[in-house]
Amino acid sequence: MTKQQIHLHKPAPCPEGAYADELSISAYRKVIAGMQQQRTVLQLNSMVGQDPSRKTAMQKIDEHITSLENTLKSVCKHNYVEDYIDINPDRGTSITYCDKCFLTFPTR
Repeated sequence: MTKQQIHLHKPAPCPEGAYADELSISAYRKVIAGMQQQRTVLQLNSMVGQDPSRKTAMQKIDEHITSLENTLKSVCKHNYVEDYIDINPDRGTSITYCDKCFLTFPTR
């Protein structure tokens, strides 16, 4: 009997961005959304009484959110979409976002 070698094919990063599948992008978005929700709850609770530990917790959450968003920016193979959004009934602005990870980018 001969031994068979198994070769796993790992997708290589492309010039536009690193490889990430839809499941991992979705997982990052869920974690970020959960952390943003926790931050909002802490912020609402802080309005009742200014507890320094809540402020520290909010800063830590902000740091984690920023870190996750930066990671998401680097792993997603972005599909840029240019759109126009209304700011108010008389004014709007152009935005650029990725329709996979939903991060926004400076208008190109």
